[in-house]
Amino acid sequence: MQFDLGLKYCITCLRRPPDSGEHIIPEFIGGRLHPLLTCRECNSDLGKRLIVKLKSDPGVRIALENLRDEIPDIYKQAIRRQPFFSKAEDGSIITIAFDGNKRKLISHEGEKGSRILELHHGERKFSKELDKVKVSDAEKEVFRNMFSEADINVPITLPTGAIFMKRATGNFQPQLKGPLVDHRLAALIAYEFMALLCGDKIYHQYMNGIRDFIRGGSSSDYFSVERLCGSRYELYHSIHMEPAEKSCQIILRFFHWIVFAIRFERMIYEAQDMVYVEDLKKKRTLIAETRDEAKAGYYYVF
Repeated sequence: MQFDLGLKYCITCLRRPPDSGEHIIPEFIGGRLHPLLTCRECNSDLGKRLIVKLKSDPGVRIALENLRDEIPDIYKQAIRRQPFFSKAEDGSIITIAFDGNKRKLISHEGEKGSRILELHHGERKFSKELDKVKVSDAEKEVFRNMFSEADINVPITLPTGAIFMKRATGNFQPQLKGPLVDHRLAALIAYEFMALLCGDKIYHQYMNGIRDFIRGGSSSDYFSVERLCGSRYELYHSIHMEPAEKSCQIILRFFHWIVFAIRFERMIYEAQDMVYVEDLKKKRTLIAETRDEAKAGYYYVF
C-alpha cells in the first residue's frame, strides 16, 4: 500500500525529496502501509540503526513464538538470523540461527575447552587434524570412517590427542538476550504517523525536537516516550492518536502486547484522530478516520 502524500522534502532530513516508501509498521512483522515520507538515504540509515533491531527485542520474540502457528510467513521472516539455543549433555550451549528454511549452527566455544561445530565443519576440522600426524592415507581413511560411522556421544581420539564427538541437539528456544526496542524507533513510527495526519505541518519547527531525538538520541521537553505492556498477545498492530486540551499522544501497539505511548507536550492538535490497524490474520489494513468510528467498527479496508 504505497501512496504519495505530495510532501516536498524527506520528513527526517528536510533536504532531499521523499523518494523511498517507508513502512509505518515494519514490513517484516506484517506492516503493509508505506507512504512516501523519507529519502532513500534516511530510509536506509534508519533501517540499519533502528528498525532491524526490533527483531531482537525479547518481547517481540516471545509474541512471535506464541503466535507462530497463526502467522507462519511473518514468523519466518521476523526470526531470520535471530539466535536460538539448546543445552548439550555436557552443559555446552548450542546456538543456531535460521535463514529461510535452513538452520545454521553458530560455531563457538563450548564447555571444558570444546569447540561446537556444524557436522560438515566438524568433518573438515577432523581431516585437518589428521593431516598434522604422519600416518598413511589408509590409516587416515580408517579414522575418517570411524568418525563418519560413529554413534552419538562416542568419542574418537586422534593421534594428536584431539577428541571428536557427535552430539545430538535438544529442543531450541529463542535466545532472549537482545536489546529492547529503542525508544527512538517508537518515536520514528509516531512521527511518521503524525505526518500522515497533518501533512506538510510536519515540517514545523516544533517537530525539531523529535527529529533530533530520532537521528541522534537528544532529549526534548516537547515529547516523551514510555513503554507499557498489554494484557495478551493478539494478531494485530495498531496506532492511534489521542488528542487532549494542550497535548496529544500516539499509542503504538505491536501484537497488542508491546505498547508505547509517545506524548507531545504543549501542542494543540487540530488534525484527525485516525486509527490505523494491521490485521495480521486476514492480511489486511484497516483505517478509521476517527476513534469514534473505530469504536463503532467503521473502517476502510485495504
